[in-house]
Amino acid sequence: QEADKKKQEVDKKKKQEADKKKQEVDKKKKQEADKKKQEADKKKKQEADKKKKQEADKKKKKEADKKKKDDDKKKKDEEKKKKQDADKKKKDDDKKKKDEEKKKKQDADKKKKDDDKKKQDADKKKKQEADKKKKDDDKKKKDEEKKKKQDADKKKKDDDKKKKDEEKKKKQDADKKKKDDDKKKQDADKKKKQEADKKKKDDDKKKKDEEKKKKQDADKKKKDDDKKKQDADKKKKQEAD
Repeated sequence: QEADKKKQEVDKKKKQEADKKKQEVDKKKKQEADKKKQEADKKKKQEADKKKKQEADKKKKKEADKKKKDDDKKKKDEEKKKKQDADKKKKDDDKKKKDEEKKKKQDADKKKKDDDKKKQDADKKKKQEADKKKKDDDKKKKDEEKKKKQDADKKKKDDDKKKKDEEKKKKQDADKKKKDDDKKKQDADKKKKQEADKKKKDDDKKKKDEEKKKKQDADKKKKDDDKKKQDADKKKKQEAD
């Protein structure tokens, strides 16, 4: 019984210690789970707050943008009106100035046209007088040059004729001299050729006669030699016989 009791106490103590240990583990686990949940809740809240703030900022920005857009449009409309008024005033001023300048230019153009016409008429008259004077001077000069040219042409014609006649005479004299010289030379050449031909003919005849004589002498000698040989052969044959 005491042993059982002791064992029961040991078992009870072991169980108490095991329960205590389990409680501590469970407590620790619960604390970690609670901590994790708190952190998750905190993060979730932060994200929700951030999103809420973003939406509020977005709404505020949208309202500010709309106000700026409205203010810009109002300002733009006022500037457009101011510019239109200024443009109209400038246009009216420009038209007035342009009309004044147009009138001034028309007056100046008319005056210039009148002055130009006056000057043109004066220049035309002056030119006509100068043209007439030049025409008269040109005619006078042309007549003088024509006379001078006619005189020069006549003198040149006379000089050319005189020169031509002299050259013709000179040529005729030269031709006659050349003809006489040619005839003289021709006669001398002809005589020289006749003498040369006669000499050649005489020389040829002399040479031919000499060759003929030489041939006749040779033929006679050969004939005598042949006769002499024939006689000797005949005598030798008779003696032999």
